[in-house]
Amino acid sequence: MFIKWMLLFLLLVVFTLLFFQWQRIKKLESHQKAVTVRLETMQEMFTDKEMEEEKEEVRHQLHMKALEIRNTVYKQTKGPHPQAVHYTPTTSGFKVEYLDRLFGPERAQKMMQLFEAYQAYVQAYWKTENGRIRTVFRKDQSGSGHSEVEELQAASRNLVNELDELLYHFH
Repeated sequence: MFIKWMLLFLLLVVFTLLFFQWQRIKKLESHQKAVTVRLETMQEMFTDKEMEEEKEEVRHQLHMKALEIRNTVYKQTKGPHPQAVHYTPTTSGFKVEYLDRLFGPERAQKMMQLFEAYQAYVQAYWKTENGRIRTVFRKDQSGSGHSEVEELQAASRNLVNELDELLYHFH
């Protein structure tokens, strides 16, 4: 009889210990869930911060290229500067999809318009048939009163005005 009571007592102790362990496991699970939620929140914060830093870095790079383009075109209003055109970038260096993701489609499109306008300008006024930058411009042969340099300067003035409007989207 004593052995039965002893076994019953041991069984009760084991179940009690198991019950307390089960409660502790449940408590640890809830704590783990809370920690997981906090970690996910912190990860989102860092991802957002990294995305903002990346966005600012890309915006800065694009703005610098846009200012360089504007400066090059402005020089052409005073007279031809083929070296400036040769060394000025004609593309953003980024894919449109990437810029769409960073800045949104509307702002990215406005940014790309600046580079496209400059590319069209270079193609129309500066590229030769061989794809090189022109260094020689003809005087007026037709009697219309406009030399190639004057046409270049007029186109440059128009483009500078357009670039000034598009530069707003780089801020």
